Amino acid sequence: MKYWFVSDYHLGHSRVLSLCNRPFKNINEHDNVLITNHNSLVTDNDTVIDLGDVGFRCRPEYLADCLSRMNGKRIVILGNHDKPLRQAYKKGLLDRLIERKKIEIVGGETIVNDKSLAINKMFTIDGQDIFCSHYAVRSWPNAYRGAFHLYGHSHNNLPGTHKSMDVGVDTHNYFPWSFDEIKAKFDLIKEDFSEKRTE
Repeated sequence: MKYWFVSDYHLGHSRVLSLCNRPFKNINEHDNVLITNHNSLVTDNDTVIDLGDVGFRCRPEYLADCLSRMNGKRIVILGNHDKPLRQAYKKGLLDRLIERKKIEIVGGETIVNDKSLAINKMFTIDGQDIFCSHYAVRSWPNAYRGAFHLYGHSHNNLPGTHKSMDVGVDTHNYFPWSFDEIKAKFDLIKEDFSEKRTE
C-alpha cells in the first residue's frame, strides 16, 4: 500500500483551464486525463489524501461518477470550492463509496453542513507527521520537530517554506504526489524550522 497526496482537481470546472493555464482542449479532456493519470499510479490498495477542491461548478452526479472511476481510498479535507462534493454527500450519491470505504470526508456531516469551517488533520505515515489542510499556513503543529505541511488552494502560485509544499495537480504535471516523492524532496532540506525569533 502507498500513500498519495493531491489537491485542486477542479473536475467539471471549465474556467480552470484558462484560470490556471491547463493545457487541455476542453473540460472533458481535462477530467479524463486527470482520472487516467491518477489511475496510472494509484491502486485500489492505496490511500489518497485529497486536500480539497475536488470538483467545482459541476453537477453532483457528475462528480460522484468521476470519483467512482478513481482508484484508491480517498480521504478528503474539503476546500473552498467543494460545493458539488457537499451536494453529492447530502443527496446520498456518495453512500456506496462511503460504505465500501472508498471515500471519507474529514469532519463528516458537520463539515458538509457548515462551509464556514476550515478543517485540517495530522497524519502519521512511517513515523512522519504530516499536517494537511486545504490552505497553507506559516507555522504548523510540530513544525520544529520535523513535521511536514502539505496544502493546496494556491495552484502553484505560493512557494513552500521549510518542509511545506503545495500538492495540487498544477505542481506535478496533473498527477498526485507520492509520500516517497515528498519525503525525498524534504530530506534535501537541511534547515530546521524554528519558532524562535532571529536577528
